[in-house]
Amino acid sequence: VSTQSTGGFSFGGNQAAKGASTGMFDAAVSFYGSKISDADLEGVKCPFYMLFAEQDKQISKDRLEQIKALVSENARHIPLHLKVYEGVDHGFGHKARTNDVDVALEAMKDVHEWLAKYLA
Repeated sequence: VSTQSTGGFSFGGNQAAKGASTGMFDAAVSFYGSKISDADLEGVKCPFYMLFAEQDKQISKDRLEQIKALVSENARHIPLHLKVYEGVDHGFGHKARTNDVDVALEAMKDVHEWLAKYLA
């Protein structure tokens, strides 16, 4: 049995949300997709994990709260999870910043566990 997932960082995180709403994937992951649309979130058809950075200046606190509310509403129908990683900025998961290494490793572990759960 073959399973497929999609994921992306920043702009690619936004595209992962679009992919999650196509029905083509078994799971999706978005790292700091600050431009994820409401329509994409409302249309998600596979388990979708979203990672955000607490200090990300590319997404307002208000927009993050709106996304959280949409996730809460839509998680009743499909597994959706949003986690905000504290003390880090946009790009923490893929840029070699010495102060972000522990959080980046935590995020990668979280993503691995999420994908293992839904792609098993």
